[in-house]
Amino acid sequence: MKRIVSNTAIQHLRDNAKSRLIFDQKDIEEVHISSEQEDEIPRIEAKELLKLIQELPDGYKIVFNMYVFEEMSHHDIAAELNISEGTSKSQLHRAKRFLRTEIDKHILQSNKE
Repeated sequence: MKRIVSNTAIQHLRDNAKSRLIFDQKDIEEVHISSEQEDEIPRIEAKELLKLIQELPDGYKIVFNMYVFEEMSHHDIAAELNISEGTSKSQLHRAKRFLRTEIDKHILQSNKE
């Protein structure tokens, strides 16, 4: 069932480049950390993180969502999207870099307030 939904969504994206993948807060797993680590980690709400993911450029977002949320390999992503594995890896790297930059900006704004 998951594969059918995934393939249908990918085909929709191919047919309509303007559509966007949207994930709910439940798609992000909770991470447990120790109290010592907790003081060192800046906070960002899951809702804010999802908003940042939705703001990714389409190419970055599609590969990021397939890799992170659907746990697909670069080989499988490349086959689904008719791109090379190198392109898949590059798009994921750029998506992570984009998110890191946006998260850093968000945290800096939060610390100023």
